[in-house]
Amino acid sequence: MAVFTHIPAEQAAAHLAAFDIGTLKSLTPIGAGVENTNYRLSTTQGDYVLTLVERRTPPEALPFVVAFMAHLQKRGIPCPAVIADKNGETILPLAGRPAILTAFLSGATPARVETPHAAAAGELLAEMHKAAAGFRMQRENPVALPAWKKLIGACKTAPVYGLLRDELAWLEKNRPWGLPAGAVHADLFPDNAFFKDGQISGVFDFYFSCTDAYAYDFMATLGAWCFDDGIFAPERERAFSAAYQKIRPLSQDEKKSLPYFGRAAALRIVATRLYDQLHPAAGAVISPHDPFEHVRILQFHQSERFSC
Repeated sequence: MAVFTHIPAEQAAAHLAAFDIGTLKSLTPIGAGVENTNYRLSTTQGDYVLTLVERRTPPEALPFVVAFMAHLQKRGIPCPAVIADKNGETILPLAGRPAILTAFLSGATPARVETPHAAAAGELLAEMHKAAAGFRMQRENPVALPAWKKLIGACKTAPVYGLLRDELAWLEKNRPWGLPAGAVHADLFPDNAFFKDGQISGVFDFYFSCTDAYAYDFMATLGAWCFDDGIFAPERERAFSAAYQKIRPLSQDEKKSLPYFGRAAALRIVATRLYDQLHPAAGAVISPHDPFEHVRILQFHQSERFSC
């Protein structure tokens, strides 16, 4: 989450008039994250999150995002409820951006990821993949290889450009096909999950969600929860993988694909973070993430024959 588009309270109050959730009490920017503009709204009826969708999520992708969240929520995944206006619409314009209003989830992101957190993330991811089996809408991954090429191509001044260019060529040549696939979160980092009483109480920020291999989502999530500053945490990986496979065992073909998808997931994060670092959005309130953390994860997967 972040703030790219600044909304005055008067404009937010006028926007809320389309909904039946009371009147505005307070409007607080949420500065964490890097992709969309987010505000916490407090009204006379409760707390909500107002998201203005920026940059990497085109408006035509939002019906997929909203429907996928609703699909998962109906199957017990703790996603935030999307709030419809008085006419039943969930995607409305605000300040020239598509805007979505969701319920505010209780809990907090872990200050430091420990082994029980990683196990909980593995369990949640497996439950999401099982629940996604019945979801029929599709969306092409918005940050797959074609996007990586464009992002990395705009970062030729970076000292790791040669490494990334060579990795792109390897990934394009060696992509495994025919693996189990469906709707995936594709961005399940610790800051996109809340914990309460030791359990995951909420999962959010589905704007990268898409149709892709479950093994890709597995490795993207593993990379987010099982490394510290790019250094592998094997005890967390064991807990994450065991919790996932207790619910959804990986096939032998999926296991063989894990080194590839570890590299692919790491490169995806490096590409977006490095681009954002070199091409910052003017006027944004944002806490940028370090791209070189995932350079180290990429190098780990290049040198290690990862298995679980």
